[in-house]
Amino acid sequence: MDAICDTKSLKLFEAISVKGLNSQDLSVQLNLSRKELYSRTSRLTKLGMVKRKNKKHFLTVFGKIVYDGHITIKKAAENDYKLRAIDSMDLSSDITKYERSKLIESLLDDKKIKEILLRDLS
Repeated sequence: MDAICDTKSLKLFEAISVKGLNSQDLSVQLNLSRKELYSRTSRLTKLGMVKRKNKKHFLTVFGKIVYDGHITIKKAAENDYKLRAIDSMDLSSDITKYERSKLIESLLDDKKIKEILLRDLS
């Protein structure tokens, strides 16, 4: 996670995930110097998150999994108030598993977050 902890590296990682771009396109799109771009892509490559093919950068399978996790965390942050509502209902010992699952289904739109929360009920 160190490789994408700063804003510029995270934006680079997200730009690479959308489509394969060459170094020049990435540099222009993200307003990075050649040195900054090389340093950041090199770090992502060494960690196995990015690969280069035909002068373009792409996510590796590991990079795709990390990106998917990043998106899930981002969506969870966007739904923070809904997740807090679910937490507050969990504090009540009167709520059944069925009621909790119905609450999750009605409050959340994201399938992956629902799946994570409903997994705990099994």
